[in-house]
Amino acid sequence: MRLLEGASIVENRGTGVPTMIAQLSRAGLPPPRFKDERTHFRAFFLNETLLDEKTIAWLNEFADQAINERQRKALAYLKRYLSIRNKDYCRLNGCDSRQATAELAELRNADLIVQLGSRGSALYRLAAPRRSFEPTVATSLRGRHKKLLSSFVESPSIPLTARQIADRSNMNYETARGAIKELVKIGILHPTQDKARSAKQSYEIVRR
Repeated sequence: MRLLEGASIVENRGTGVPTMIAQLSRAGLPPPRFKDERTHFRAFFLNETLLDEKTIAWLNEFADQAINERQRKALAYLKRYLSIRNKDYCRLNGCDSRQATAELAELRNADLIVQLGSRGSALYRLAAPRRSFEPTVATSLRGRHKKLLSSFVESPSIPLTARQIADRSNMNYETARGAIKELVKIGILHPTQDKARSAKQSYEIVRR
């Protein structure tokens, strides 16, 4: 590798990936996804801009918030991919972990995102809409759905477990679980864990 560097066939080691990520960021594209294949790795590039017209219009709703361009980009990432971690923020913005932690904390303190977990395992998702939450959704929803959604009125940005939802809405646990599955299917609730049977599974209102 050093011989190749000396012959100007390759650039300095360790500079290619950061340069690639920086160029993608300048073009408004998401960072690549990497897959480790032991003896080599693969990089996957998504040909879709994070900041399309629809997303920019959505970001303009936060014009009253003191957020920087890196934080705006993170919100756009969240809108598309639903969750973000510290390492994702670093890749997206070409910053270090300390800066990512501080700027994610600012978004959390502004009630724009919610944090699940702590320290290295922390995962961030979009918070519920800042406007007052009203469980008035499509008229096709049944009474049990509206009753279940009422459990989020007091704290719309805080995820709840199925047991908490059942208790707050004064519903039978099995009935509540069935209604939760239906609301997840039609995109009104979103599970916080990838594994459906996770002991830590909870649900949150999908931000529109």
